[in-house]
Amino acid sequence: MAAAVCNTALWAGPALVLYYLAGSWLLAEKEPLKAVGTALGELLLSVFELIMNTLSFVRVGAFALAHAALSFAVMTLAEPIENPLGWLLIVVLGNLFVIVLEGLVVFVQTTRLVLFEFFIHFLRAEGRPFRPGSRPPANGT
Repeated sequence: MAAAVCNTALWAGPALVLYYLAGSWLLAEKEPLKAVGTALGELLLSVFELIMNTLSFVRVGAFALAHAALSFAVMTLAEPIENPLGWLLIVVLGNLFVIVLEGLVVFVQTTRLVLFEFFIHFLRAEGRPFRPGSRPPANGT
């Protein structure tokens, strides 16, 4: 973050990575090379997650641009209408369409968050396998 203000702070990045890996080596009780490899993998995973979360927030900006474009389209469609009732009808129906479309986008994004991001962090393949119960006897016998 400091590199945005001061370019010389870029030299701190590699030094801090070496410090992190050296700390993993020194704190390892057994197999320090394995501990460094694990620490490096965790560091790469954290960097990857940071990049993906940043791109995810860029999507929010894209939704704002889409809203502005849809609103502009509705107003452009209503502009040439001279009858005030016709103009109002176009604006109301157009905005209703925008609301429904954006509601669909919110539904899809919420479902994506729950299914792909929430479950990945908390769902574990542990426990017992599902075995359905036996079928009830026919005709009450």
